[in-house]
Amino acid sequence: MVLKNLKDPEINKPNRPEMEDLDDEEIEDLKIIYHQELKDHVKRMSTLKENKRISYSLIIGQCTPNMRAKVESHEDYEEASTNLDPILLLKMIKSIVFDFQEKSISILLCLPCMSNLLILNSIQTHLSRNTRRSIKTL
Repeated sequence: MVLKNLKDPEINKPNRPEMEDLDDEEIEDLKIIYHQELKDHVKRMSTLKENKRISYSLIIGQCTPNMRAKVESHEDYEEASTNLDPILLLKMIKSIVFDFQEKSISILLCLPCMSNLLILNSIQTHLSRNTRRSIKTL
């Protein structure tokens, strides 16, 4: 889900429990619970960091040499590679692909115009030849 949305997950640190108006036993229980939640939080953050590292390696490993060269020339590459950030890497790939698609679409939109220009040029060449022939025959 994280890679699909291209956003880091929110893993909130547990809040310290309020210990006002509690007896010693309840305070001790809340401390134990809080420390366990804190350990779980640290473990989740560690797992997230490891999963991001693995995801980065998998994504960059699937890139073609040409795509990898484009990624490495991107302005955000240094940050992404230093932090092994798969989300930033995917954003970079997405921008490269969409930029390519926009340029391809622009070229495709120009093709009919270019075709018409070639036809007009051909007609003009044909007419000028016919005009030269008619002038020679006079």
